Amino acid sequence: MNTCALSGAVTRGLTVFLAVVTALWLTAVPAAAHTALASSTPAEDARLDNAPAEIKLTFTENLEETFFALTVMGPGEKNWARGEPRAHGADLSVAFDQAAPAGQYTVNYPVVSADGHPVTGQYRFELTGPSTTKAAPTNPTSSAAPVADSSNPSSSGGVPAWVVLV
Repeated sequence: MNTCALSGAVTRGLTVFLAVVTALWLTAVPAAAHTALASSTPAEDARLDNAPAEIKLTFTENLEETFFALTVMGPGEKNWARGEPRAHGADLSVAFDQAAPAGQYTVNYPVVSADGHPVTGQYRFELTGPSTTKAAPTNPTSSAAPVADSSNPSSSGGVPAWVVLV
């Protein structure tokens, strides 16, 4: 057998193989993307004068309506979300405490998309103005019960606060 003929056959075979691999690579369907946060209210890095009524997140795909959470952590390391978060379709929302003070807030969201992929994330916004609710008036002649003097154990007059909290 002629070595030139063998070399030409190998070259043609390698060329065809590379052409097929290149064609497959160029026409490959990209992998399906997982869900992501599409929009939020309030928006990331927003500066708000007044507390929003609710926090609402919209994702690029529907959410699994049984596996999600939504917290809004802020001043005092407190969760300022009120009530249970709600998921419907691609939206996730929760009411926001209208008595929330000015400060930085972090919205945290672990969710599962309808196709089963977990997605977690967070973003921040700032509340710059005072809360929209008014504090109770401090009237010394009010009908409220007197407060015990914690420095004098004999003036207790009731159940200690730690018992009520437990």
